[in-house]
Amino acid sequence: MLKVGFYGERGYQNKSKIKGFIYLLKQKGDIEIVGCGTEWKGDLREIMYPLNNLGNIVKQFSLMMKLPYKEFPLIHQPHNMYCVLKPYYYNKPFKVWNCKQRDKQMVKYCDKLVLFKKRDTKNHKDLNFIIKELERLNKPYITITD
Repeated sequence: MLKVGFYGERGYQNKSKIKGFIYLLKQKGDIEIVGCGTEWKGDLREIMYPLNNLGNIVKQFSLMMKLPYKEFPLIHQPHNMYCVLKPYYYNKPFKVWNCKQRDKQMVKYCDKLVLFKKRDTKNHKDLNFIIKELERLNKPYITITD
């Protein structure tokens, strides 16, 4: 089974591109979708982007299309039934490097990654970090812009 990870900038909300890409993957065959979790739930940003961040969109469309779905939420969030890692990895105190740790685990687990980027963004630290990790581990990726 090919594990395809989805990662993107905060606030990326182009549902049609995400849904279209997941649909294309479904046509290819034996695929597992790997998301970055629903990290904004219960946050102030939920008011600004109500359940429309990349993690929620990927999860929603993957489950709707009946594809196997796994996720890597940040370790300061609760464990759920879609988590790849064991429950004792979660509910830890917030640390600045939690995102980097999650990103490394996700890159290591996935066979390929799809990166979603807004058109007007020139330099995004988290995407650049993921790209460096992908290149270090020699894993293929594709970048899709808004």
